[in-house]
Amino acid sequence: MFLTRDDRKISIIGGLLLLGLTLTTGFAVYSAMRQQIESALGRGLGVALQGKALLIENLVQKGLADTHALALRPFIIQSMQELSAQPDNVSALHDLKEMSTH
Repeated sequence: MFLTRDDRKISIIGGLLLLGLTLTTGFAVYSAMRQQIESALGRGLGVALQGKALLIENLVQKGLADTHALALRPFIIQSMQELSAQPDNVSALHDLKEMSTH
């Protein structure tokens, strides 16, 4: 069976239409999926950043609590007062350094 000139034109136009529809559908699906992925990634990054912020906040609060607890020890207060009165007091400086390592 031979194709006539009109059949060939119809085949070419049909192929071009199919190609156009395929490309249009592909771009539409790509656009919709991209929006969905960006939305999901945005939510995921937001949750991750909130978790990091809470972790850092907890670490800072723990550090402050540890510092506060350490600073209120009578032994440390006494050593700091001795150093304030006598900056060259080696014994008080040694006691403070030893307490800071514990």
